[in-house]
Amino acid sequence: MKKLTLLLLAMILCFNLSVAGNLKILSSNGDKPYYSTTASPDNWKKLNIGKVLDSTVILKLNKTNMNIIYNNGNDKKIIKLDGPGTFNYNTIIKLVSKNTTVLDNFIGYLSDEITDNSSLLNSKSYRDNMELTGSVERSLKTQSFMLKDVNINAPDKQYFSTNLVSFLWDDSGDFSDKYEFIIYDRFSRTIASFTTSEKYVSFDLTKHELKKDVYYFCTVKKNEMESTDKCFICLSKSTMRDYKDTVYTIRNNVADERLQLLILTSYYEQNHLINEAVNAYEDLIAKYRTDYYVELYRKFLKRNNIYRTGL
Repeated sequence: MKKLTLLLLAMILCFNLSVAGNLKILSSNGDKPYYSTTASPDNWKKLNIGKVLDSTVILKLNKTNMNIIYNNGNDKKIIKLDGPGTFNYNTIIKLVSKNTTVLDNFIGYLSDEITDNSSLLNSKSYRDNMELTGSVERSLKTQSFMLKDVNINAPDKQYFSTNLVSFLWDDSGDFSDKYEFIIYDRFSRTIASFTTSEKYVSFDLTKHELKKDVYYFCTVKKNEMESTDKCFICLSKSTMRDYKDTVYTIRNNVADERLQLLILTSYYEQNHLINEAVNAYEDLIAKYRTDYYVELYRKFLKRNNIYRTGL
């Protein structure tokens, strides 16, 4: 009986530990929010966007509206808190079943990185990146050049929503005054090629034999070196209409612009609309810059092999 009691206590303890940390601050409007813990309830500290809330947390909101993501692995919800008021962990958790809103219809668009319970700002990869390289851009370029001298700054697959298409690349090898940018189809037939002394190309696909909604591939050659292939599609108006309809729905149903932009960044990236995702991230940071949003953007750039300065 004693062993059974100890086993039950251990299971209860494990359960409590497993549910702790299911909450993360996504956005906040109005007065600055503060938090303390049950161990030091009078020691109020500034609450930052991106903070993960554990079971000891106490929130104090004045004239503040806040969106919190709840994630237990199988169920994700967005909880909206309206100040003024004081909220502890259990109070917030109880709102999960009661707080069903139109925002829950879009939660699937939020990336796992945003909804994950770990803290980006305290993660080892973030600390290592900031301490050892100084910026994500240098880290990104170093990784890319381990395999190729010439690296196209783009993800492996990308969709373009306009007729004007641009690619740029880096070159870590010997100086060259001539690069050849080649576009070919899935049968390895060359469709178009450009020779340039610059490290970028821009072209209007209507002036070349490039069809809409068709996969093409591109590479950059320098002497005997060749970059890794990249895949791209130029979307037709009818295909883009479906994406635009979803974007319109998000913009018209998510009132909090911070949360709206977070959802759009993830939606665009999931659908390979990388230029649109970049614009949404830069809009978010220009209007509501926080360390958390900047680090989300840095990680987006890194996983999509994009080089940006000035973050």
